[in-house]
Amino acid sequence: MNGKRLKYKGFRMQKLAILVIPLLLFFGVEMVVAEVPSDIQQAYDSKNYDDAIQKIEQALKRDKRNEQLYYILGLSYLGKHDTTSAMEAIDNAVRFDSKFHNARYLLGKLYLETGKLDKARNAFEDGLDKAKDKKDKALFEDGLGLYYLQSGDTTRADIEVRKAQIDDPDNMTYIMHQGDIAFAQGIYSVALNAYKKALASDSLNPEVHFRIAKSYLNQRQFREALSSIERALELDSSYLEGYIIGGDIYTLYGVQQADNPEAQQSLMSNAIFYYTKYLEMSGDSGRANYYRGKAYFTFNDFEKALADFETALEQGYEKEDIFSLIGRSYSGLKQYNKAIEFLDQYEKSILQADPNYEWTASDVSLFLERAKAKAGIGDSASRLEARQDFEKAIELDSTDAMSYYWAGLNEYYLKAYERAVDYLKKHLELYPENLSAYINIAYAYLALQDWNNALLYLNEVIERDSTFVDTYKLKANVFFQKEEYDSAIVYYKKWKEMEPELCEPDRWIGLIYLIKNDADPQSCIRHLKQYQNCLRAKGENVCSDNDVNVWIMKAYQMANDANNAFEWAGKCLKCDPANEECQKAREELEFEIDL
Repeated sequence: MNGKRLKYKGFRMQKLAILVIPLLLFFGVEMVVAEVPSDIQQAYDSKNYDDAIQKIEQALKRDKRNEQLYYILGLSYLGKHDTTSAMEAIDNAVRFDSKFHNARYLLGKLYLETGKLDKARNAFEDGLDKAKDKKDKALFEDGLGLYYLQSGDTTRADIEVRKAQIDDPDNMTYIMHQGDIAFAQGIYSVALNAYKKALASDSLNPEVHFRIAKSYLNQRQFREALSSIERALELDSSYLEGYIIGGDIYTLYGVQQADNPEAQQSLMSNAIFYYTKYLEMSGDSGRANYYRGKAYFTFNDFEKALADFETALEQGYEKEDIFSLIGRSYSGLKQYNKAIEFLDQYEKSILQADPNYEWTASDVSLFLERAKAKAGIGDSASRLEARQDFEKAIELDSTDAMSYYWAGLNEYYLKAYERAVDYLKKHLELYPENLSAYINIAYAYLALQDWNNALLYLNEVIERDSTFVDTYKLKANVFFQKEEYDSAIVYYKKWKEMEPELCEPDRWIGLIYLIKNDADPQSCIRHLKQYQNCLRAKGENVCSDNDVNVWIMKAYQMANDANNAFEWAGKCLKCDPANEECQKAREELEFEIDL
């Protein structure tokens, strides 16, 4: 039987929720701090953070209460993505100078990033109490806006950020945070306008390009999103979150290009690159592994996909469909028992979450993939279990073409040929372009010895695509079984013409010349010898098909060539000394050969 890969509905689709991730750490915060030795500033500016940290720690031994040193120490740790050490350093900066407003503002945002909301609120409120200048007040009003935003209160967030804008109308950070609030509300066009306004005053800030990219992504404007994220990473190649969002953009864009395999492959390759870069830089796993695994899965690179999915699961990243993806990866690797184990676990996880859950059309792939895995085991008991899952898939969605297709193949191998035909015909109603389905119907009719219908479906394939090779092979087989040998020879020769490197067509042509009423022993011998020469050229042992030696012997007998018949009887016995037919022929031929 022949199969053709066809798109079909995937496991329960997951809506990609792209949240406002790690808050701005640097936008609007003075980076070049005063009273810092030039060698430290130079190391920091060149992003040589380890060197900067080492120099700062040496300087702090001489000046233990220098808030500026602690501040740049915190910024250096942030450059290394070490938030814990950064918070400790920034906290010291605030402790040694309670009016160091930028440091307190940054500390509050670090508390937000690490989920310490109460501490963040206290930091911003304390800063607001201490601030005298309007611009300093604006910092902490903005901070409170970010606190309310992360707490889910977008109304209060909007109020606080607007206060900051009034107190410091020239600071584009607050305009951008207004965009963050609109983004959180799902009003992406408003968010984009705010970000673009901020960009107009600071076109070199990667954070702004990053936010623009996320907004375009959520509006499914993938080209624009890619342009923005690539610009962000061009400005700052160490910008960690840029890589994971870049991976998301390429992934979703690739999913959209399912009908363009070449474009999809290119996009998914880029997605893998971005996720890999993120993993290398962060040392983190989970989300990035999950989505990189999905990109590998698109390439049918099931081994790498499986490794990523299992890593994500080990790290506690339990997306709803991760068990199904692991199961499907095992199925792709033909480890069907493991596939069934994880697909069963996927089903169990759904029912545990909701014991009264009612299966819908979105669940088709659970039953379809598990059915295919059971069918892949191959024994009759497993195929009977597969039948139940195929039936459930069809019950849930009678419009899913692939459910009928794979169910039809399963019925064929269960030798339920009429059921196979019924399923495959329903498949063709939904997907008439699948030539393999016509071929498989012909196989089923051939098994039923319904020659006319077998030929009907084969002729349909030839009419649709005259280059579909299997059609000629199968059509020759139909005529062979009908004992219409001349027609069989025509199609075996057509098959050979289309695949000249194959050996098999000559075997069947040679046999037909031996068994048809107007036998042609010389043509038989010629084709069978061509078949054996072909096997030798491929490095195969002709004894693996000893029947051919028997047929050649018989053809020589039919041609009254006792000497050659005797020789080929010997070749037959060399391959199989116990072959009774060749033993008998050799004994008889001993009296006929020329000694």
